[in-house]
Amino acid sequence: MAINYYVVERKVHGGPNKGKTLQYGQVVCGNLMDFDSICHEISLLTTATSGDAKVVLNSLLTIISRYIKAGHIVQVGKLGNFRPTAGSRPAETPEEVTAHLMKRPKIIFTPGKALKNMLTKISYRRIEPQVVRVEEECDDNHDI
Repeated sequence: MAINYYVVERKVHGGPNKGKTLQYGQVVCGNLMDFDSICHEISLLTTATSGDAKVVLNSLLTIISRYIKAGHIVQVGKLGNFRPTAGSRPAETPEEVTAHLMKRPKIIFTPGKALKNMLTKISYRRIEPQVVRVEEECDDNHDI
């Protein structure tokens, strides 16, 4: 399998090519792999049923959430690590830096070795974007 991409034209806004229009590859994502489909795939690869997989993955989410809220890094085997991060708005003195200056937290995912190695094996396939052309003329007035 390969990841599809198509070519897009973009104007460069900074750097040595500022003002030039250059061509870039734009990845096209496939269909969404939803939770039920993942659980079904797990059931095909293991002795667990789809329901068993749902229970385990929902429990994993609960555990990850609990420890992220407590400020921990959560390692999920070869999958990788989840960790909380947040910045703050500035203050002039250290005493002024309090919890109310903290910004909304985010979760950073760092893939494990297995996922990082998988990335080295990805291939790409160029596709042409789907362009819809209307050949008929319309007599209606479309003033906005």
